[in-house]
Amino acid sequence: MTKRMLIALARVSAMYAASYVVAAFCQNVVAQTRRPLQPDDIFSLKTIADPRISPDGAWIAYTVSSLDKKEDTSDTDIYMVAAAGGAPIRLTSSKKPETSPRWSPDGRYLAFLSARDGKKPQVFLLDRRGGDAQAVTDYKTGASAIAWSPDGSKLALLVPDQDPNDPEGGDADAKDKKPKPHVITRLQFMRDGDGYLNEVKRHIHVFDIATKADVEVAHARYDDGAPVWSADGTRIAFSANRTDNPDANDNSDIYVVEPRAGATPRALTTSPGSDTSPVFSPDGKSIAYLAGGNSKDIWYATNTLALVPVAGGASKTLTPGLDRNVSRPQFTPDGTSVLFVVEEGGNSHLARVPAAGGAIARILDGERDIAAYDMAKTGDVAVLESQPQQPGEIHLLPATRTTRCSRRSPSARSSASRPGAPTAR
Repeated sequence: MTKRMLIALARVSAMYAASYVVAAFCQNVVAQTRRPLQPDDIFSLKTIADPRISPDGAWIAYTVSSLDKKEDTSDTDIYMVAAAGGAPIRLTSSKKPETSPRWSPDGRYLAFLSARDGKKPQVFLLDRRGGDAQAVTDYKTGASAIAWSPDGSKLALLVPDQDPNDPEGGDADAKDKKPKPHVITRLQFMRDGDGYLNEVKRHIHVFDIATKADVEVAHARYDDGAPVWSADGTRIAFSANRTDNPDANDNSDIYVVEPRAGATPRALTTSPGSDTSPVFSPDGKSIAYLAGGNSKDIWYATNTLALVPVAGGASKTLTPGLDRNVSRPQFTPDGTSVLFVVEEGGNSHLARVPAAGGAIARILDGERDIAAYDMAKTGDVAVLESQPQQPGEIHLLPATRTTRCSRRSPSARSSASRPGAPTAR
């Protein structure tokens, strides 16, 4: 077994092996013979991620990742399943990963990222009515962080600068390349997953789907965070560390900018902590975000959920008495509440708080881990959750009940009959 495969196995087992072992091999299933888990069993396990519910709440797109022992590779494909339940539909099947499915506002298209036609990820569009996916971008350095404009005509993306040490954009034959020395020019010169760092930055671009016109928004010497659109399409919000020396601190703030070339970003927050994950309210007047804790505590600082006016003004903390880390804020369609994930005793729960402030309600709690969720315009929520006896699966959370939509575990039972299944509160 190769070193790369051992690393992949270690990562999978560290994250999921405990729950997968119980769910896939230790449940009392008729005519099933129990046996100890073997290393090769890891290759039978599949990992679900990134659930995205269509605007009308009828379909849920998600990714499924697997390992290939023979080829010593991993792959990720995009699937779709009806929110009412049923057999999943596989939408992609190339030998390269397809990730980040994102519904168009009208629900007709799925945009996703893939390097199936080259070495850099590009945006592909897949018509839900049928047909092959078509590449719509051709950035030499690739793209990431897809965000549809509200009218469905444009995409906001993150596009890296051209690396001066790699003018071919990674497309030249590696055999013909001579390795170059790494010149250290930054305080933070390495990052897990990225390797050595240089002065190459990622910037927000706005791409017109019909005309293929590309506009870089607010170019500067800083890395921009993932873009999000306001409901009227007149602003884009993002998080960025735009201090004099971003490597020397973790002081990121929330910015808004018009989606045009040469626009100047305007900072909405100025705290010394790490402010991230902005999301617009449906009326576009406020932004919910994650406010970093005391910067002196570094990684141990507890963050909070906060709200800031887009027009400017003081932020308001929505979770002042909650001594727990929070993540993934999303407004409800009517804008009256904000959903978020909260850590609790080794678990991750789905919670809700009024946008005006007030008591926090746990929507899904108990012994479960909410890895991700997404909300439709109908208010239905697709939730990716796991439990000690059940690996990660996608459930639908309407107003009154929860239904399992995916089933990747070999011995999974119906959530309606499984003790401890999610309940809406």
